[in-house]
Amino acid sequence: MSYMTIKETAQIWGISERRITKLCNERRIPGAKKFGWSWAIPKKTEKPSDARYKSTTKEAPKAENLKPSDGPLLIHRKWAMPNKNTFSIKPIKELIIDELDEGLWIDPFANSNKFANITNDLNPAFDTDYHMDALDFLKMFDDESVDGVLYDPPYSPRQVSECYNDFGYNVTWDTTKASFWSNHKKEISRILKTGGKVITFGWNSGGIGKTYGFTKTKILLVAHGGWHNDTICTVELKTHARAIPRKNKDNG
Repeated sequence: MSYMTIKETAQIWGISERRITKLCNERRIPGAKKFGWSWAIPKKTEKPSDARYKSTTKEAPKAENLKPSDGPLLIHRKWAMPNKNTFSIKPIKELIIDELDEGLWIDPFANSNKFANITNDLNPAFDTDYHMDALDFLKMFDDESVDGVLYDPPYSPRQVSECYNDFGYNVTWDTTKASFWSNHKKEISRILKTGGKVITFGWNSGGIGKTYGFTKTKILLVAHGGWHNDTICTVELKTHARAIPRKNKDNG
């Protein structure tokens, strides 16, 4: 049997390589075989119908039909060696590939990763689209203009301090207190479309949270052994909009 690569299939079907990878992971392409990190698809395989939408016109789900209680919360636990680059940890990389959907994805703390369409990292050594403070990066986007966010910030005040000091930023109590994360969450809630997805990484499963209009759908606990903290990956959908007032720039 002859096979096509994901790239060849994407060109024939007119959809992204990322979407095809997700279809393969969901076992929705008959005869597809996995080789390492990639897939081979039998030639002449027909493009699967889009199961994400029920109507024949493929309209996106309406916001009023999305409820915080819809669907069970799935919790998985896996083991993997720790890695400074979170997205290189095998079960985390597999989760990201599986959860990425069509549309505009952004990553405010991208490091060297290229999963998102638009990337940012404070470190100019990384080949990202922007090298900005993450909050300033998030503020660039219009209300409800983003389909997904990969959110892998510093996990503790100490990590925040180290990150900013390394690049000459003045670190104060305001920099490292809880508002560092809450300000990001407000902006993520503002820019993400209802029905959009956020994958948050850290040492807890708080995610963006119900306060900002999000409902958890999946939690992946990645244990690293010894005295290492687990890396906790939280997948959430924005199920309801919440108006969060933004400070007037003139008033600080």
